Amino acid sequence: MIIREFEDDLHKIWLDSDGILYSEFKKEVILNVAISQSVINSRHKISAGEKQYWLYNFKNIKSMPSEGKEYADRYGQDFLYAAAALVHNHLQKYIVNIFISIKKPKVPFRAFTNKQEAKDWLLKHKQANESTRN
Repeated sequence: MIIREFEDDLHKIWLDSDGILYSEFKKEVILNVAISQSVINSRHKISAGEKQYWLYNFKNIKSMPSEGKEYADRYGQDFLYAAAALVHNHLQKYIVNIFISIKKPKVPFRAFTNKQEAKDWLLKHKQANESTRN
């Protein structure tokens, strides 16, 4: 069940009752700075100042120029506990996970080819965080 959502011509982002924030592009995009800003701003608005567990569908990202990557690295981790990227195939998964290991993000971040595995990984982080807060 969707709790909050935002949608425009480019992407859709929603917070589901499972406590996971989901997003996806509606069409193929080149994830430049302007699009990165748009996605991050939308995610910040829908998060309402609260940290989230984000399942980000990368499947319609055609490419990501270095400026878009740099912007996402700098501002894309705000209001997050953990993030999972859903990618097309195992090669992309491998490349993204290598990139993540080199960049060392502020929050746990991992790429997956299977949506359920990504969701389970995020829910595991959510459960661990909630048990340490209690």
